[in-house]
Amino acid sequence: MFKTHCFVIAVAVFASAAPAEPAPELRLFRERNFGGVAMLLSEANSNMNFSPRSAKPGAGGAWMLCPRAFFGGQCIRIDKDTSSLSLPRAFSGTVKSARPVASAAPVEAKKAGEDEKDIPQR
Repeated sequence: MFKTHCFVIAVAVFASAAPAEPAPELRLFRERNFGGVAMLLSEANSNMNFSPRSAKPGAGGAWMLCPRAFFGGQCIRIDKDTSSLSLPRAFSGTVKSARPVASAAPVEAKKAGEDEKDIPQR
């Protein structure tokens, strides 16, 4: 009986020590090179108004930035630090919504004319 209890406790401790997936996080900066006023996102924001010039995603993975509220328009993907963010013309310089990309469902390459595309890097 003593061995059974020790085994159950050991399994419970091991299960709780499993590493958790990092939480999504994105910092958007008003100035290039990660300067100026910053906005921290840790979950989807369907109706915002921010004009970023640089972006820094956290360990939680990639994010989609969209030119219209509720994730509308031709969204772009941010998956690495971008010190000089050049938004496409459709954004008019302003991000209206943003959401983390689910790590379990990677974004596949889209055909021309579909809603999501990779951000141009400089």
